[in-house]
Order: sequence, then C-alpha cells, then structure tokens
Amino acid sequence: MEVDEKALNDRLIEIEYLRRELEESINTLSSLQYAQESTASSLLGLDDIQKGVSKVLIPYSSEIFFNGEIKDTTSPFVNIGSNIFKRMSVDRLKGVLNERLKVLNENIQNLLKGINEMQDRSKKLEDEVSSIYEKYRDSQMK
Repeated sequence: MEVDEKALNDRLIEIEYLRRELEESINTLSSLQYAQESTASSLLGLDDIQKGVSKVLIPYSSEIFFNGEIKDTTSPFVNIGSNIFKRMSVDRLKGVLNERLKVLNENIQNLLKGINEMQDRSKKLEDEVSSIYEKYRDSQMK
C-alpha cells in the first residue's frame, strides 16, 4: 500500500498552520490578561485614592522618583487614546474601567474558546497523520 502523500501533506500543513495560530493566540491572550490585570488594579486603586490625600512616588525619569501627594482626587485626567487626556469624575472613570474590564473578559473568553477549538482540531489532525503512517508501516511489513 502506498501512503497517501497528498492527504498526509495536507494534514501536516494544517497542523503547522494551527501551531502558528495557537502561538499567536496565546501571545494575544497574554496581552489581554495583562490589560485585564492593569484595568482591575486601576479600578481598585481608585477606591483607595478617594479616601483622601494619597502619598505617591512621582516619576522624574525612568530611574528617579520624588515623594509627592495627590490632593485633588475628585477628577483625574484620563488618557482616552493617542495621548489625548480628558478630565472626568471618578464615578464616570469607574464606569469606563468597568466597561473596559467587561470587554476584556469577553475577549479573553472568546479567545480561550478559539484556542480550545484549535487544540482539538490539531489533536484530530495528529491522530489522522498517525493513522496514515501506521497503515503505511503495516503495509510495508507484509
């Protein structure tokens, strides 16, 4: 029996494609999880900072910091993209951060679902490749 080289080659190409897609998806997942943690941390920090004057380290350069205090904790400036800053109330900011967290959570769940589907497909393809190879090997032993 001859090995079906086209079927084998097609499956090997798809396995390699899935491997690359999985790698890219895992990198994206890592970025989303970092954004999720950062957003959640910002949200928690807002509760602490609203309690009054907060002592902070103010960056002067990448290696130099000064002690400082945040006195006005009612309306922070928020980077809304492209280094454009907008002043908003803490309550509004909490709403924005909660919405961002919701979207990040949904994106993470969708990505995890996609990763699981790719892993399942990859396993199926690996099983098919093994089966093709075993049939070929068995036919050569006869």
